[in-house]
Amino acid sequence: MAHLPAHLPADSPADLLAHLLAGLLRWLCLIWALAVAPVALAVPAAAAAVAPIPAPDILVRAEQEQQQVDLARQLLAAPAPDARLDAALDDIARPVDLKLLTTTGIALRELPIMRLESLARHWEFDAYRYARWEVEARRAFAPYADTAMQLAQRRAAWSATRAAGLLDGLPPILSQRFAALLDRVDASEAALG
Repeated sequence: MAHLPAHLPADSPADLLAHLLAGLLRWLCLIWALAVAPVALAVPAAAAAVAPIPAPDILVRAEQEQQQVDLARQLLAAPAPDARLDAALDDIARPVDLKLLTTTGIALRELPIMRLESLARHWEFDAYRYARWEVEARRAFAPYADTAMQLAQRRAAWSATRAAGLLDGLPPILSQRFAALLDRVDASEAALG
């Protein structure tokens, strides 16, 4: 760490500010890691063997898949939460950017202790607002991720059923219905992805 003036203790507000900045960077890295983790976790799950749908359950499962596709379409038709979340994040970032621009290392060394303590409280408040925003973002996007995961699992079960030959020999009308259903599952999954 840079040499600090003698009148500042080792755990001064300047040190606290540096720790807060480092903490904010760790939060950003954590968010990035959590955003990448579902993708990394989905790869091994997809590689796992999926059991085919038992023949007596095929019609019931087809109805369930249609309900899941309808749910995905409703979710996609609803207003997306990203515009609201972007605006909220901009509201959090604006004062953070202003503080970063107005408080350089040299300027911090010249501030009185009370001002540094006040600045540290502002950083803590910004970190708190960001943590609340992150929770809200996860809550807002969870239905999209859950629905996409369920559709992927269902598509894998239907693929295993098709590969096991359980869909062969069905009347043409049922084969067409299942093919159309699988197309809708794929389209909904792609729209959510």
